[in-house]
Amino acid sequence: MLIQPDKLRKLLIIIFGVVFIVFCLAVRFNAVLVTFGDDAATLVVQNMLPHSLQALLAIGHLFAHYWLVLPFIALMAGVLYLAQYKIAMWWFIISQIMGMLVCLIVAIVVGISWDSGLQLRDMMPNLLLVWWLQVLFLVVALILPRLLKSRRLQIIMSTLIGVFWLFMMISLMQANNMLLSSGIGALLFGYFWWQLSAQIYRKRARQWQHVLKIDGRV
Repeated sequence: MLIQPDKLRKLLIIIFGVVFIVFCLAVRFNAVLVTFGDDAATLVVQNMLPHSLQALLAIGHLFAHYWLVLPFIALMAGVLYLAQYKIAMWWFIISQIMGMLVCLIVAIVVGISWDSGLQLRDMMPNLLLVWWLQVLFLVVALILPRLLKSRRLQIIMSTLIGVFWLFMMISLMQANNMLLSSGIGALLFGYFWWQLSAQIYRKRARQWQHVLKIDGRV
């Protein structure tokens, strides 16, 4: 099966789900630590980063756009289809659409304010970063194990992929004035959403294939 079994998956879903909800409440009610973290991170990213990091941040900024992540989502769906994972292709597409809707709902609930007219703070979690996380998680789950047989090389490449995502987050904070809390929220929600959708896929994929009469691998 495309998604490998993980004994800790259910526990991780609960842990990251609870942590994300607590973090959302902290952001919603302007917890001191969240506000301080946002202000401090903005100061550091905007004014104190060494010039040696700017080239790497430029790479992150190059990819930190919706017009790039959407083709990558389509590309990963195409890879799944060509690899005969047709059920997984539809699962991946639908999970990204559902993730977008949940992100929008959370962003409205967390960010809406009526203090001086209708206002909405920056999206938390950041949808762009959530989408990139789903693409990168799929790369780690599907492509790396088939390209690299060495477990050590897989860990190294997975780490580099994580650093790449981190550079995208920092570049958004630097160029788009995104708050640190939006990036942390994207990380928490993105990992929760990946584990939840992976658990649903492992549990329901064969049933979907039988009901929908779609051939191919699961």
